[in-house]
Formats: sequence, C-alpha cells, structure tokens
Amino acid sequence: MSETSFHPLSHAQSRQVDDACMAAAHKRTASTDGVTGNPKRRELATKETLDDAEWQPDFPMTLDSSSSSDSSIIDNIMGDEYIDILSNKVENDSQLKQMAEEIFRSLKDVVEHGEHVATLVAGVKMLFDFSAFIQACVDTSMEDPHLICYIEIYSNGAEANKRMEDLKRDTFLGCVLEETETTAIIRGVLSIIVGYWSDQKFYNKLKGAIKGAIKEARCNHPLRNAKMVYDTIINIDVSSDVEGLKEALAAKYRNDPNRDYERICEEIDRDKSYYERLLGSDCPRRIRWMRILWMDNSFSLSGFGNPPPMLCGG
Repeated sequence: MSETSFHPLSHAQSRQVDDACMAAAHKRTASTDGVTGNPKRRELATKETLDDAEWQPDFPMTLDSSSSSDSSIIDNIMGDEYIDILSNKVENDSQLKQMAEEIFRSLKDVVEHGEHVATLVAGVKMLFDFSAFIQACVDTSMEDPHLICYIEIYSNGAEANKRMEDLKRDTFLGCVLEETETTAIIRGVLSIIVGYWSDQKFYNKLKGAIKGAIKEARCNHPLRNAKMVYDTIINIDVSSDVEGLKEALAAKYRNDPNRDYERICEEIDRDKSYYERLLGSDCPRRIRWMRILWMDNSFSLSGFGNPPPMLCGG
C-alpha cells in the first residue's frame, strides 16, 4: 500500500458489510427509543441559560473511543439524535449538501478504487472551514450537546493515512458506501466525519462558536437564566440497570427534604425504556459513582461508572 492510496474492499470485507448493513437498518429503525431519544434531554439542551464554564450535556461519559475489530464507531454514531438534526440542516442547505455528496464520492474513490486520499482530506477541511457548516454544528449542539461531546472524544492528531486505515476497519463503512439515497448518504458521511476526521482545531473552533451563541442567547433572554446544579453520588455499588439507578438515588435523596424521591422514581418509570438503553450492555456491570444534573426540579443522569481517582482516593 502506498502512502496515499488504499486497496478496495476484499471479498471477506464485503461479506462483513452485508451483515453490518442488516444491523444498521435495525438500529436506525429502533433509534427513536434510544439514548438520545429522550425528550427531556432535548429540552435541557435548548436552555439558553447554560453556564459557560459548566456547559455540558446530559451525557454519560463512559465511551471508550479506542477502535477494535468487533466494534463500529459509525454504528455508534449513526443512530443518535444529533446526527438526525445535523443531517437535516446539511440536506436543507444546497452548498452543504453538495459538499457532503462530494466527500461521499471521494470516499468511494479511495476505498473502492484505491484513489489518493488528498481529495477527501481537502473536502473535509473545506467543510470544517465553511461558515455555514460551523453554524449548522452550533445550532445542532444547542439542541443536542452530544455533538460537541463526540467531536471532542474522537478528536485526534492522526495523519490522513492512519485515519483511513482505522476507517477501513469499521464494519459499517461498506454499508455507508452502498447507500444511494441522499438522506442516508449525508447521514453516513457526517457519522464518518465525526468519528474519524474530528480534530482539536475543529473542536476548539466549534466550542468557541457555541460559547458565543450561548452568551448571545442569555443576553436575548435574561429572565430565563437558571443555575445548573450537579450532584455526585459516591461510595455506592449498584447494578447497571433501572433498579440500580433507583437504589443509588435513594441513597442520596430519600431523606433529602429538598428532593422528592418518589417523584424521581415516577420520572424514571415514565422514561423506563430510555434508562434501560442508557444503562444497557455497553456499560459497566456495577456502578460505583453517579453524576446527577439538576435544572430546577428536572434531573438527568450526567455520568456514571467506576470512581475517578479523585473521588475514590486512588
């Protein structure tokens, strides 16, 4: 393999693609009840009153961004709400739509025909520098802050060839390349860009633009300012499921006069399928700490897992 070219997919990889496509279709069908399908999460994300220093989504930061042969970054991203939002914005802007389609064609040329990666790199860089795309990402992040979180998580300084090597190992890549419908193409391209082409420069640019948008929103709606409060629950050992969540919250709030534990449980039961997905098979089997986000009387699970060193004494 030369420094700037790649071999087409092998027969074995093509068989992997078929299996991956079937799984992807199932995931997209079920995504409306997934982790990011919770309306409360989207409601919190649209608050203009987020503190600049504390601007974080209701996001369980347990993601392992390292790649492995049996996992798919594209699959992890494609079913998420923020990709739906961003895809719609890109598709409805003629220039952004054209840029995404050109990136798709360049990607097919690299993967299927062994073309040089330079054209693909140039297309991604142009998109990252394009003001309309920055604005689309800002608007998306204001609706669902998971976008900026995933861009930060997947940002790295790898060279283009290394990025392509990692991308070619993703079992869902071929599934994306087989798409012919515009909406699916744009969705796949954006998932690939977030998962494999994010870098610190783009993250910093987007983060700065988001902070500016938050400040502007606060100025326009000064009476809607509200303080976000984070509670950390430590020294627990509960199962990674709905009952474990209730047990952990009981330890913190059952005897707290400022929090209605029974109402908290009612909220969890109303969104039970959401929490079941959130605390599903990809999470640690036991949870030893949780981070809870409160805004007014609404709560969200912001983080969980094994205690960070500063919480568990090393």
